[in-house]
Amino acid sequence: LSLFGLVIIFPVLFTDEIGFTMQQWLWIWGTMHVTCIVGDVFWGITADKIGWKRQVMWFGCVGCGITTLTFYYLPMISGDVFLIGVLCAVLFGITQSAFVPIVAIFTALEPNHIGATLSAHNLAAGLSNFLPSVIATVLLPVFNEIGVVWAFALLYFFGAVLTYFIKVHQPGLKEKPRKVIQPKPDNVNI
Repeated sequence: LSLFGLVIIFPVLFTDEIGFTMQQWLWIWGTMHVTCIVGDVFWGITADKIGWKRQVMWFGCVGCGITTLTFYYLPMISGDVFLIGVLCAVLFGITQSAFVPIVAIFTALEPNHIGATLSAHNLAAGLSNFLPSVIATVLLPVFNEIGVVWAFALLYFFGAVLTYFIKVHQPGLKEKPRKVIQPKPDNVNI
């Protein structure tokens, strides 16, 4: 959510209130997206080891809740320190990319209806692009930027609670690794 919501409120916040130049803000936001690309690969590998649901709940939902708040508060406190802005963007990008196993979770929940499952996933992805702008539009005039940031963070924390109740079987996670028996060279006919 906040990926598409912060970009609505942060350019003005970072340039007008904190004091970054527009070029610095664009570098900060661009760094976050580059981090997401690298993070996608990292989290894709990690999810198979620690569990899809566990990763989404703790590193995705809780992580994004924390880094959304960090992305707001740390630059507000430190001022226009470019490296602090970049650090916040990197942390935010790392946690955003932790949602990589969502597609695997969706398809594991309903393996006999992959087409419908992927359609539901695409609908959810589309709504996550649309709803943040609605949230920002409704809350910004009443609660300012801080209210919007807290709304996004609280939605992530609520998402972690909901994720706890998802029951999904992840192949290979609880199974003991099988030992592969290597053939002896003298028993192999070529």
